[in-house]
Amino acid sequence: MLKEAQASAGVVAAQFADTSRVEALARALEAEPRHVALTVARGSSDHAASYFAALTMSRIGVPVASIPMSIATLQQAPLRVRGQFALAFSQSGRSPDLVATIKALREAGALTAAMVNVAGSPLAEAAGTELPLLAGPELSVAATKSYIAMLSMSAQLVGFWQRDAGLLDAVRALPDSLDRAGTLDWSKAVEELRDVKQMIVIGRGPGLAIAQEAALKLKETSGIQAEA
Repeated sequence: MLKEAQASAGVVAAQFADTSRVEALARALEAEPRHVALTVARGSSDHAASYFAALTMSRIGVPVASIPMSIATLQQAPLRVRGQFALAFSQSGRSPDLVATIKALREAGALTAAMVNVAGSPLAEAAGTELPLLAGPELSVAATKSYIAMLSMSAQLVGFWQRDAGLLDAVRALPDSLDRAGTLDWSKAVEELRDVKQMIVIGRGPGLAIAQEAALKLKETSGIQAEA
């Protein structure tokens, strides 16, 4: 898990080596008014979707909602989403309910895309537009580099959509910040958490998505009942 987290800097740098796909999607979003955006995800990916939602709402002004997959798969509700935007987030891109939901949204007329780590996955095919995360194989049960890759790609998409050079420059500088974070001494934090059984992780705006993921990581790796 630590090795995969430390590889995140290289992942973000690799994303910026070719931004043609995310730029093309941003131009498509800009070409027509988008009155609402929907996200499709679960677990760590849903936390990344929350980060995308916070950026999009605060910077673009488009309301964003996470759609329950059962609406499309179990209830098969008529989806009135023509001309709107739907974005799926997934490491593997193979979960049948994610694939079915993004397919239903696309068939209902939404502009659909998927952030996925596995190239050519069923989810990417169903969405039609693929944003490769380029995180490579992830063996740890607790997702690290794929989650960070989703945050980076989300910031890039919003930055290109908004044509915000400052935001894009900040993301370009992220690999150096991640490398520096990997060299810090975290032993003090380990000592402080050693006997903790329960905790609350606080965040707001885009930071809420980070707090949610931090709480999940504490549950998965340390047995701490953490909630955001």
